[in-house]
Amino acid sequence: MFAIRCSLIQTNALARFSTVVQPLQVAPSVDKLRLVLTQYREKNYGQCLPSRFFKEMIRAAGVKHNGRISRSVLSRLLANIGATDSLSTVEIDEIFEAAGKVDETVSDKVIETAFVEALVLGKSLQSQLNG
Repeated sequence: MFAIRCSLIQTNALARFSTVVQPLQVAPSVDKLRLVLTQYREKNYGQCLPSRFFKEMIRAAGVKHNGRISRSVLSRLLANIGATDSLSTVEIDEIFEAAGKVDETVSDKVIETAFVEALVLGKSLQSQLNG
């Protein structure tokens, strides 16, 4: 009885700290970014909550307090986690087309940090995507 209870506790603990990567109903490049971030989190932050990983990742990427991620910041983020070769320039462009919003201050599209947070935490992306 004790062994069964311990294995249930371990299973529940592992379920809390791991994320099952399921394909999303979005652009393949967005799904690929989610996979890259999830694999990095599971490998390097396996004992942390996904929300803690997200906060540290955003801080390390140098995202300003405006909550927007530019192409250069996304490239820096991928470089920081050693995933520069994981996404091509075309795939990054697809991500910005699918989830980017026009930022008047830089005359380019940016991604809201809420979008990346939804990727990391496995939340629905429908409210974050452009029509």
